[in-house]
Amino acid sequence: MIRDINVDVAQATAKRVTGAGGIALAVEFDLADARSVRALFDTTVDQLGGVDGLYNVAADASANVLRRRKGRPRTATRTLSSASTDPTQKEGIEMNVRVENRFDGKVAMVTGGVSGIGAAITERLLVEGAVVVAVDIDTDAVASFTKQHDSTRLQPRVLDVSDADATRTVIEEVVTEHGRLDLVVPNAGIAAPGNAADVTLDGWKAVLDVDLNGVFHTIRYALPHLAATHGSVVSTASISGLGGDYNLAAYNAAKGAVINLTRSVAVDFGKQGVRVNAIAPGPVLTPGLRQWLDARTDVRDLYEDHIPLGRTAEPSEIASVVAFLASNDASYITGVTLAVDGGLTAWTGQPHVMG
Repeated sequence: MIRDINVDVAQATAKRVTGAGGIALAVEFDLADARSVRALFDTTVDQLGGVDGLYNVAADASANVLRRRKGRPRTATRTLSSASTDPTQKEGIEMNVRVENRFDGKVAMVTGGVSGIGAAITERLLVEGAVVVAVDIDTDAVASFTKQHDSTRLQPRVLDVSDADATRTVIEEVVTEHGRLDLVVPNAGIAAPGNAADVTLDGWKAVLDVDLNGVFHTIRYALPHLAATHGSVVSTASISGLGGDYNLAAYNAAKGAVINLTRSVAVDFGKQGVRVNAIAPGPVLTPGLRQWLDARTDVRDLYEDHIPLGRTAEPSEIASVVAFLASNDASYITGVTLAVDGGLTAWTGQPHVMG
């Protein structure tokens, strides 16, 4: 017997799929019966040409939704990454994303927002309708990014997030100018090489000042304004905060602290309507990493071998997850750090010896 809650979830899932222009088949079958499952899929493929997704929403039975796309989504699509440099394009993987204008009328602040992952996040939020205050310590990078983007909703500023007073001032200026703040994305980060025995004290301090204190400053001074709008925080942590790396002691410590800070703030401010989450990217093809991997094809090969999806991420793929967590689509998600790593942390690291 299927509980009512699962029927409701199945119906809601089917409605979402059809609303996006797809075909949804709500079916009941015994998942333990392999022949029935195979027959259902074979019939579906014969009739519709394929299956794009399976949603199993049953707790004790088998209410499932099979999804099949029918043409393009009704919402607009656009490619956010360059086909000429995107390895997934070479493999024929569709990188177009649905753009739903989820942030119309919203004001967001992205730190480290003019290069790498931060630039992709800024661009994604702009595409979806937000006013974006993109801040960075690099004056030249801010100027260059501004020239490349002709949008009145882009509000670039120079800011050192390790400076608490400066961060507070910028946030207050943003709220004064726009009347609200709906989202902060503490993304600015640096790294310094070295293990705990040989990392320089200056390097240790610099990494924690930006990667941890900068996140803390941004969240701290944004919280009263986010409570007023029932807004959210999406911090950029790293899979390096979920496990250790060779010779990255400061970075590992800072990113691990960001992950637990995310949990703490989520617990403290949930009842004020503020959602607080983080992402933990794996290797991402920022311009710097792309250049390095072009020179070190042996390292590129190692990444492709170790990552279950067989490639490193595009910045736009990380940005799409930030947009999801910041949107109302994630309205019941808080205190979560979501690994965006192509399955890298799903692997134990043991060699493939079972044939």
